[in-house]
Amino acid sequence: MNETLKDILEKKKLRAYAGNTIYQRGVAYYRQGRVWVVSANSYEAQCTVQGTHSYDVRLWISNGKLGSMCTCPYARKGWFCKHMVAAGLAVEQNLRTLSPSAWRHRLNQTLERSAPVRDSSIANPFWLFLSLQSGYHGKELVPYRLWVDRVPDGVLPPLDDLTAEAMKELVRHNQWILSHIKQLQKGAKMDSCVNCGPEEIAAVNLIREQDTSRYVTNYYHSYRTFPLASSLGLLARLDVPLFQEDGNNPMKKWLRV
Repeated sequence: MNETLKDILEKKKLRAYAGNTIYQRGVAYYRQGRVWVVSANSYEAQCTVQGTHSYDVRLWISNGKLGSMCTCPYARKGWFCKHMVAAGLAVEQNLRTLSPSAWRHRLNQTLERSAPVRDSSIANPFWLFLSLQSGYHGKELVPYRLWVDRVPDGVLPPLDDLTAEAMKELVRHNQWILSHIKQLQKGAKMDSCVNCGPEEIAAVNLIREQDTSRYVTNYYHSYRTFPLASSLGLLARLDVPLFQEDGNNPMKKWLRV
């Protein structure tokens, strides 16, 4: 059975890589909340660790062994540094908390609370999509909605034909449509969504939770509730329109996941 990062980042193994002194310094950094897990999956992870400066740490599996990189001077000399230890502890915790079974459980919980009514007679119907944008801590997914009933008749095609690609072209030729596109706010009701089913809405709700609780703290460190890579992996299984922002246009480029 192939080892994953979660397996190889056990405390005993990290101590063996770093030595006791460096390991203890890394534990202190971890407990002081100096680690930001940017992305993490079973085979590689990217972190930022705040030390004397802000250092980038990358961890990965290579031929069953731990590969590591840090931008600090100590690591550049070939040593396993305290920033790697701190990142390793944070990533291990992150992977245990956000295992596939864990996010599936949360998705199912959210799904139980999501019961959209797909009816043309619903009040204030909107077309839901996600926009990949540059935030303070890097790339993030931001949910938006287009108020369908505010666009003049004859501009939009029938809802069944209103694909992400078609929407991108409509906005490109009709910039005024952007005035009817608003970021989805916390607490917004989702039962007026006309283009996504229950699973898609449940996934977007999870991403909204991530946005409203950007840092999840387990006393020792903070991380996204769902790192970007995990969110994109979730979206790849679903049918939520995804775009990339450019300036004031949140749907400048259509993205295929």
